[in-house]
Amino acid sequence: NKMRITQVKIKNFKSYRDQNHFEEFHKQVNIIVGANGSGKSSLVDAIQFVLSPYYQKIGTNERKALLHRGKGVVSGSVEITFDNSEGRLPVDDDTVRIKRNLGLSKADYYLNDKHITGAKVMNLLETAGFSSANPYYVVEQGKITSISRMSSGELLDLLKEVAGTRVYEEREAESQKILAETRERKEKIGGSDGVLSILEARLEELEREKEELEEFKAADRNRRAIEFTLYNRELEDVNKKLDTLEANHEKDLKEAGEIHQTSAENTRSLRTAEADLKVVTSQIENLNTQIKFCQEEHAQYVQDKAKHELDLNYALAHFGSDEERRDFLNNQINSLKEEIDSVRRNLEQTQEEFTGLQTDETQCRASLQELERNVQDLYNRREFRNVRERNAWIDKEIADLDEARREKTQRIQEYTNQMEGIQEKIEAYKKVSLSKEDELASRIKNRDELNARHNELRVARDEFSNTRKELWRKDNEITNQLNQNSQEISKLLRKLYRTLNRERSEGLESVKRLKEQYNLKGVHGPVIELLSCDEKVMTALEVVAGNALFNVVVDTDETASELLTLLRTEKAGRVTFMPLNQLHPTSTPFPRTETATPLMEVISARPTYQKAMQQIFGRTLLCSDLGSAAYISKTHDIDCVTNEGDRINRKG
Repeated sequence: NKMRITQVKIKNFKSYRDQNHFEEFHKQVNIIVGANGSGKSSLVDAIQFVLSPYYQKIGTNERKALLHRGKGVVSGSVEITFDNSEGRLPVDDDTVRIKRNLGLSKADYYLNDKHITGAKVMNLLETAGFSSANPYYVVEQGKITSISRMSSGELLDLLKEVAGTRVYEEREAESQKILAETRERKEKIGGSDGVLSILEARLEELEREKEELEEFKAADRNRRAIEFTLYNRELEDVNKKLDTLEANHEKDLKEAGEIHQTSAENTRSLRTAEADLKVVTSQIENLNTQIKFCQEEHAQYVQDKAKHELDLNYALAHFGSDEERRDFLNNQINSLKEEIDSVRRNLEQTQEEFTGLQTDETQCRASLQELERNVQDLYNRREFRNVRERNAWIDKEIADLDEARREKTQRIQEYTNQMEGIQEKIEAYKKVSLSKEDELASRIKNRDELNARHNELRVARDEFSNTRKELWRKDNEITNQLNQNSQEISKLLRKLYRTLNRERSEGLESVKRLKEQYNLKGVHGPVIELLSCDEKVMTALEVVAGNALFNVVVDTDETASELLTLLRTEKAGRVTFMPLNQLHPTSTPFPRTETATPLMEVISARPTYQKAMQQIFGRTLLCSDLGSAAYISKTHDIDCVTNEGDRINRKG
């Protein structure tokens, strides 16, 4: 059977300052290599300080020499952890930690954090083979050279020490010494009369002491009787007082029960109040969020109002508002109507003038005809003296008539030209009126279409606004629910971390704090926070992973080294890291059966964390029952686990 060292912790010992860890020693041979002054010999001295009997009795100066020569260092310690799975040490633990504190005044031992004397530690070590009679389980520097130069006698003594025969020789010498002393005492008792007389005197003295003892016993019996009587009286008084106290106690118990019941009712009321407080807090958060959304909506409305005002100002500058636009169009319509009325009035006036001119023409033609008849009558009635006079008068009348005809013709031509101009104006006014009427109808149509489109957009805007408010409300409820869930998860994780040992729990909390404090991007978190699964298989995952559920996943070993340095600097606990760039898990072929499923298939995690999950769970099969697990593990040489947490290891 072998017992080996698995870990060494050194603090303020010789060249080692603060806390230093040496762990994961190889099962066979470990070689320590380092430059001069790096602490190789100090490590061996630290091991001897705990295991060697030569360091049992050391003075103040020697203890001071073993301490680290630093400012303010007054104490140190060395702790060695052994693998006791073979039971070499008589301790009921597979791992045994022996720690020795070093101070200026004393050096105490601790076995698994319990105080123990140095002698008991040496006895435990001797049962494991660390005998003080065989000091060669630690071979110091230069020892081999001195052994090679020993004489034959010295080598024989050395072999006796190594083989352990000297122990028997020393014990034989001690036995011979005790035997000689016994013989000497026997001779003194049997061969000297002086000794017998001394014994007889001693016997007489003992007889007298016996008589005195009998007298003392009788007096003591009387004393006990008197004391018993007194005690009996005191007992009766005490019983009476006890009855009174019991009555008071029952009364107190009754009052305590009432108080407990009141406390339970108060506790229930408190829980109800806390639940109501959570609801009210959630409602307040919802209202605050709604107020925030309303403020944002108000700000949006103010922004939209400003935008619409700008559009309105622009429209007013170019087109005016809807009412002004309608007024403008109505004014244009009224203007067009006035123009049409004016044109109609002008047309009527022109038609009246035209009718008047036609009447004047008719009258002129009638007057002309009347004059012609009068002239003809004159021709017929007048008498001339001669032909010449008649011809002169006729020529004059003809000239007058021609002049009148020319004037009439000229006036008719002027009236005709005026009528043609008026007719052209009438046609032009008719065309303008038709054009204005078409334009007015088109604008009225566009106005009606724009009003209809405006109403449709207003309705759509109201619908979208209501939809947005509803979505905001739902988003607010979901956000509040997520916040509450996050708080509950944080509480549960804190409770879970409290179940761990103090160093690991403190380390996990410190990793979260350092990640936020130094803005470390490559820290993903503990394994348990990176996976999700059905609650039915959680027990199986806990059994397979064990403490690995709390290993912290990081992206690279550089991130792990940086975090480890920070943890050591702040002395903020211990954490096991899993750098993804250093993980190379192998895939295990699993048999496909109805009763077994690879454990990786019941775990949900991001692709980034698959290496870490494969490293922990990739070599285990989840089975429906213990019988199937045992059969598959035996036939396919793989690890199996059931939903209830029963694990079958392929190694047995």
